[in-house]
Amino acid sequence: AALGWLGLALIATAYLLLSEDLPFPGWYSLLPVAGTVLVLLSGIGGPQTNRRTGWQALGPAAALSLPPLQWIGTLSYSLYLWHWPVIVYAGMLAPELSVPQRLGCGVLALALSVLTYHLIEDPARRGAWMAVGARAFPKAIPGAKPLRAFPGLVLVPALMLTGTGVAVAYANAHLATRNIGPEQRGIEQAVERPSIARAVDKNCLADFQTVTPKPCMFGPADATRTIVLFGDSHADQWSTPLIEAARRNDTKIITYLKSSCRASRLSTFNTVLKRDYTECDAWREQAISEIIRHKPRLVVISEFSIGNLIRDLPAAERTAEVARWQAGLRST
Repeated sequence: AALGWLGLALIATAYLLLSEDLPFPGWYSLLPVAGTVLVLLSGIGGPQTNRRTGWQALGPAAALSLPPLQWIGTLSYSLYLWHWPVIVYAGMLAPELSVPQRLGCGVLALALSVLTYHLIEDPARRGAWMAVGARAFPKAIPGAKPLRAFPGLVLVPALMLTGTGVAVAYANAHLATRNIGPEQRGIEQAVERPSIARAVDKNCLADFQTVTPKPCMFGPADATRTIVLFGDSHADQWSTPLIEAARRNDTKIITYLKSSCRASRLSTFNTVLKRDYTECDAWREQAISEIIRHKPRLVVISEFSIGNLIRDLPAAERTAEVARWQAGLRST
């Protein structure tokens, strides 16, 4: 029982702590994997019924034996296959899904899973019409039993769904970029390359706890022009093209970058620290003061889109948050 609850605790910890800000792959991915292994181990060796006694009745295996959870487990493979294309297509039709719309996607994926389980998956595994007699194929292994089903057919819907999803995603990306000119395409290619700033010094992108700015300088020290790059990790994506352009144009680049910290004067909640991101506010004010002293020819600001943060809010709250962000950007 203890192993099972420890496993569930690891899975819950991974759900609460892991975010897109953490590098992947990394040791963090061991949390849900180890948790799942512990939950499975806690259910090994018990009676093959839903009635559990002693320590087994205290473990998560007893809860996972409840009929509703058993039903979800039966559909889990079909649900695994369906949830991804449903989410992809829904995201293409409505890029900013509301909470009810997301729940609707879940219900749709579940309904499709029920259909394909009963019409394809279960018949492929159990149906007599799929049985292959011993005479159909020569026995490659002495003593081998006749093949009762052809499991390859189970992969057919999976391959169809995956292929369709990949094709749609590729087509969507192609349509989005077909009208881009050569200059814009060159910028996109440069942005996709590794960060020169972090390659020189990983501290050029300050971590969550840092409050004192660390400016990183690139290009000739006596350059006649100075450009400042200011913002979060999304701004860092511009460091490579800016630094390369500066080297060819007698320009000095100074970067002020901090993870998940907006250049806009906008206090935010940090999902990793699980509290208000006060370090960002302190870092930003010091960075702005230093940038003013540099008297740059140009300041390039880039930050995470606020649209991703407010898409689940009601319309009135979204409008208020956009206005707050605009005021913070103007203040900066």
